[in-house]
Amino acid sequence: MSVPLPDSVLPIKCLIVGASFEGLIAAYLLHRDGHQVTVIDKGSEDRRVFERGIRSPPNVARLLNRLPNIHSEVKQLTAPGIEFMEGRSLNIVGKTEFFGSIMRDLGSNFYLASHVHIMRYLRRLCREEKVDLRYHQEVVRLSSTASGKPVLHLKSGKTIEGDLVIGADGTNGISRSFIPVHPPQQPKEESEDEDSDSDSDDSQEEDPVDKLNKLGVRSIVGATFAIRPTDMRKNPRVAQLLESDSIKVWMESNTAGVSCLHEKDAYIFTLGKVYQDDYVETGMDVREELREELGIYHPAIQEMLDMAYEYRKEIQRMPESMTIVDKTKKVALLGNAAFLSPFCGAYNDCIPFESAFTLARLLSRLQKRSALPTLLDGFQKIRTFRNFQTLDSEVSGTRLLSLPPGPYREGRDQALGLPLDQEGDEAAEIWAKTLMQFDYDAIDAADEWWLQWGQFLV
Repeated sequence: MSVPLPDSVLPIKCLIVGASFEGLIAAYLLHRDGHQVTVIDKGSEDRRVFERGIRSPPNVARLLNRLPNIHSEVKQLTAPGIEFMEGRSLNIVGKTEFFGSIMRDLGSNFYLASHVHIMRYLRRLCREEKVDLRYHQEVVRLSSTASGKPVLHLKSGKTIEGDLVIGADGTNGISRSFIPVHPPQQPKEESEDEDSDSDSDDSQEEDPVDKLNKLGVRSIVGATFAIRPTDMRKNPRVAQLLESDSIKVWMESNTAGVSCLHEKDAYIFTLGKVYQDDYVETGMDVREELREELGIYHPAIQEMLDMAYEYRKEIQRMPESMTIVDKTKKVALLGNAAFLSPFCGAYNDCIPFESAFTLARLLSRLQKRSALPTLLDGFQKIRTFRNFQTLDSEVSGTRLLSLPPGPYREGRDQALGLPLDQEGDEAAEIWAKTLMQFDYDAIDAADEWWLQWGQFLV
């Protein structure tokens, strides 16, 4: 679905907190559409970025393809499929190829790229477009003018006024604090005049926070390791992991992970453990903290992790709220500042890319200032549904991958042996959610909301 955009846009001043890749993508798209954009980041432009991989399934790759010269600027590897690996034995439990016919129907292959190279490309793209990038400026507070415009207060004492603040500074940034956690939705009291058996009484939508709690996950903790393939090839047991270009999904008791070659110089391995309670920081080195879990894995995995030239602990806590737009409709959150997807899952990079494109697409329809709250309300509705859909899929998948030995695990392994293109109920049950994720289009979602609701509300 492609809905024509207006010939011109009413320009507003967008203040983006965080020069993350979702922040830079949003900056480029909004500036291209005619908005005035300022990006504020507390770090330096040339700061060293931790090497990790960007996994780009078709739903993300189609968005990346919209950026100019992306394929010539950023080297991307095509993942031919997925191998489901038993961690303790290195046995391949199941193997799925991304068949050409399926990928053609989805509009793109599954790409792998370097986070470092993506960031370098996006900074250069914004510079070429004359986007106002301001580094070494830390935001400490948000206020508003008498007329209701948002004002960012910097650590230096300076202030910046705009029309819209966009938070893109990750899970530990300040932007999340700009949107208070809303209390759980209270059930509506039944009116004496209303029929207690009516459909309206039974169709009350479940509160998003209650839906989050039902997932039964409060924290995901683990690590991301970066290893040089040249070092891996020196050890025959470790070198076998490089024999295939497929994405390896690791399955073992209480942990799940993913690994693959993202460029010729970086093999990325992530491993996560699900906690049903809030995680309390131990201060321990993550390899020491996960010693028991890692001890189950094949010695080749442990030897590979010992080769890592850098690694970092990953801590993700489930959000207390799914609200990503404030009540005044002057603040919107992107990516992990708004919501998270497990770093050890398949779609960790989908949330940031999709949210940036969705917000920019909606704001490209801004024709009058009074329409801004409506467009942001649409952003909230679109992304709330998508965020929970992705999180539900990822958490369900992580639980499935981390099953202990037993009949459930045996049934999982049998099901994972089914190919992606096989017909039948079993294959459909295993791959339906994956193909649904791959087929999602962030721009189509914005256009569909506009056709069904937005155009009648502004």
